[in-house]
Amino acid sequence: LTARVIPAMRKRGQGRVVFCSSVLGLIGAPYRGAYCASKFAVEALADTLRMELAVSGIHVVLIEPGPIATRFVERAIEAYRRNVDLEASHHRETYRARIARMEAGGQQTYKLGPEAVVAKLVHALDSPRPKFRYYVTLPTYAVALLRRILPTGALDTSLNANGKRFVDFGVGNGTAAFGAAVAVQDDRKIVIAGTRIGAGGSDFAVARINPDGSFDTGFDGSGK
Repeated sequence: LTARVIPAMRKRGQGRVVFCSSVLGLIGAPYRGAYCASKFAVEALADTLRMELAVSGIHVVLIEPGPIATRFVERAIEAYRRNVDLEASHHRETYRARIARMEAGGQQTYKLGPEAVVAKLVHALDSPRPKFRYYVTLPTYAVALLRRILPTGALDTSLNANGKRFVDFGVGNGTAAFGAAVAVQDDRKIVIAGTRIGAGGSDFAVARINPDGSFDTGFDGSGK
């Protein structure tokens, strides 16, 4: 499709190409390999086109949603049943637990409606200077920051430990982890710490992500 429309955009000297990626185009996550691979490919294609079209007047944009209230969970379950041999898998017990959670509706914390994506799409299309990337939902902002400040090993640990989610956005107050941690304050701000976050706060907080996606830094565990 882009190969067909880009020549026309070049003639006009302007245009927009918008790709819908995902928070899982920013990082890999256990048991989501195929989906992550597809989104990493979208990210690479968009980044390449953006550089190739840099002086053409054509803007290339990525929208990277986190959890959105769509039929994603239902379709993911359908894809799992078509493609995963549960009984032959070393991770069958983990798969069973994950499918049970998905059949119960999946994670609801920080899930936004489709209109949140539409708002970013409208800005990407209408703005004279659209952003290269539009994050949607707090988890996407958090992941974007985590992958910038954490070494690979710490990021892996924060996402997975022995086949289980070690840090899970939306678990609630009192989330604890060592090396890297994410917690949710009462005001629904995400706090990222470099050492530990417990019920009483964090030992060393490096960033706080506000509901509007802005960052606060340099505060103690109490949020002061």
